[in-house]
Amino acid sequence: MEMKRILVVGVILLFIGVTIAPAIAQNTEESQTSRGNWLFVGGSGAGNYTRIQDAIDDASDGDTVFVYDDSSPYYENLLITHSINLLGEHRESTIIDGGSTTHAIIIDAENVIVSGFSVFQDLKWDAAIEVNYNFFSISDCNIKNTESSGIEVHSKKSFITISNNFFLGPRGLWGIYFNGNNGQNIVNNNFFNASVYMTYGSDTRFENNTFQGYWMDLDGFRIILNNNYFNNCHGIEISRESIILRNNILTHCGFSIQSGSIDVCYNNTVNGKPFIFLRNEHNLTIEDAGQVHCEDSSDITIQNLNLEDVCHGIHLVNTEDSIIQENSMLRCNIRIDESKNIQVTNNTIFANGTGINSGYHVGIQIGYSMNVEVTGNNITNCSTSGVESSGSEISICDNIFVGNDLGLEAGSGHNISGNIFIGNDIGLKVGSGNNIIGNHIEKSGIALILYDASNTIVHQNNFINNKKDATFSELSRSHGNNWDNNYWDDAFFPFGYKFIFGTVQTEIPRLWQPFPGETQYYWIRWINLDKNPAQEPYDIPGMS
Repeated sequence: MEMKRILVVGVILLFIGVTIAPAIAQNTEESQTSRGNWLFVGGSGAGNYTRIQDAIDDASDGDTVFVYDDSSPYYENLLITHSINLLGEHRESTIIDGGSTTHAIIIDAENVIVSGFSVFQDLKWDAAIEVNYNFFSISDCNIKNTESSGIEVHSKKSFITISNNFFLGPRGLWGIYFNGNNGQNIVNNNFFNASVYMTYGSDTRFENNTFQGYWMDLDGFRIILNNNYFNNCHGIEISRESIILRNNILTHCGFSIQSGSIDVCYNNTVNGKPFIFLRNEHNLTIEDAGQVHCEDSSDITIQNLNLEDVCHGIHLVNTEDSIIQENSMLRCNIRIDESKNIQVTNNTIFANGTGINSGYHVGIQIGYSMNVEVTGNNITNCSTSGVESSGSEISICDNIFVGNDLGLEAGSGHNISGNIFIGNDIGLKVGSGNNIIGNHIEKSGIALILYDASNTIVHQNNFINNKKDATFSELSRSHGNNWDNNYWDDAFFPFGYKFIFGTVQTEIPRLWQPFPGETQYYWIRWINLDKNPAQEPYDIPGMS
């Protein structure tokens, strides 16, 4: 046993000198890694402790507590209040099991090093390891929490290194959770079904990590280098400024980037193809990419791409006079924000909101944009909406919507014509001031919903074999909607009219107002009329 102890101490001293000390070099003048006594837990040596916590309680600043795997697992909840090194003999076999009462490890001191353990935790809302002080290192550990985070860092200055760890968590929870920390180095970790959340940080580095299974929110990291991401649903979400994004490899996932957040973007790939990031670019054609993000640009043509399992396959922000055409999109979408004079034509979009990329449910998403033409696209099996659109002067024409939860959701001011809607749970859900003319809507749960709508025109559409053809809600009777000359496949027209049943808001305030400063009114049942229902269905181009 004594020879084993000497060998272990020698190896650990070498390890500390070479690996751990540089990791907390930000505070080398205070580091205690090379001083102090050694206390041993487990094993059969004379004077060895039985419980880790007892050794920690007897330790002083600069001491090292070394834990043998002979007596593992250790069913303990550890509180560290001194600047010590807590080292396990072997990460696979030296186990700390925190159970379901509180954190497995709480670090309430600066200059703490934890290395060489498997740390298990089964407590909802509490992390396996909670850190409340600065200047610490956690390395070479397996960290598993079946109910909450792996590591939570609550100190503000931090200056930490988390390296060479394996994080295993329930899908959707955090491997590491930071809030407002600075000086992090997160390197060489492996995350499986666990993610990283980081906000409001600075002087941070995220490098050489591997992820599989869920998304990353890396707002607080400034340097994101050489990471591998696989099957991560949303991929990487970035919305802070001054990010350096270089040499990252994403497979079956992609980037979600807020405009203005990237300073340097170089040599990143998505599904083995280039990630194209454009800012202030003009007169370009993109025909080879795994994902495209384009902001503050003009005259960009994006065409002939085959994109798969990417959150926003093509994303335009504040971009003008551009074309998106002839692209094939499987489990990814087209997103257009605050842009104008955009053509989206002849694209095929399939199965958004299913499979790996289950977080993004909309085929084409248009936000606060102007003069956008969406024509000739085939949009199938999207789990929320085929097209979701808000803005002005937007035309949605001659598209095919099949098997979506909601074919088209539109705000106000849209021209919607010549489209074919088949087998959608809801064909169209639209607001005020829209023109809905010459569409074919078939085999829907509800073909058309006018939502809080007024001044919307519904003319010369086919309503065939739907469970419910149409309904409406109107905010005012003085600005009603206009239904005329539509084909309805039911044969019952009282007085020669087609009755459409819905609701209208009155001018009578409710007796009880639940929200201060907001007046709510009573609604009553109402009827709209199509006074001239067509006798035969219209021949809509594209119908076979």
